[in-house]
Amino acid sequence: GMAFAQESDEWGDDASEADDVGFALTRPVASPNYHVGALSLKGYFKYRFGLWVQRPRAEMPSTSRFSTDLQLRYKKNDVRMVLGGRLDHDSVYMLKTRGYDAATRAAYGNRAFAQEAYIAYAPKHVEVSIGRQSVAWGEGDGLSPSDIVTPYDQREFGLADLDDVRRPR
Repeated sequence: GMAFAQESDEWGDDASEADDVGFALTRPVASPNYHVGALSLKGYFKYRFGLWVQRPRAEMPSTSRFSTDLQLRYKKNDVRMVLGGRLDHDSVYMLKTRGYDAATRAAYGNRAFAQEAYIAYAPKHVEVSIGRQSVAWGEGDGLSPSDIVTPYDQREFGLADLDDVRRPR
């Protein structure tokens, strides 16, 4: 491939073989290829803490959530496999001072969500996949018709990259 880069001295007025704005045709530096292997694990961890300001001291913490999103990927030859999930733990639901019953603690204290989970076979010009896959059909400013087909996960609005919050279907 070819790229444009500026070639000049410290004053910027001595570009050799440059076009009319001072950029010359150059060859890009080759980036090294890193071999990861057929299996990889990708994920991120985050912690969120919130307080209620006008509550008694024992009831001030509103959330103390630790979240992890993990994705296991396998790719070899024509076969691809993705298995993803999210685990949440909110320690506020475990506080004895709140008086949450066992069902509430079980439902909101520790939660597990399935994310993308599929297997795909792609020889040459066709791909067949089975499972839950997140496919972005486009992205728009504000409301977009593509949000109906692949909606966003709105549980933590504004705290994650848009590519990471698409719900798999």
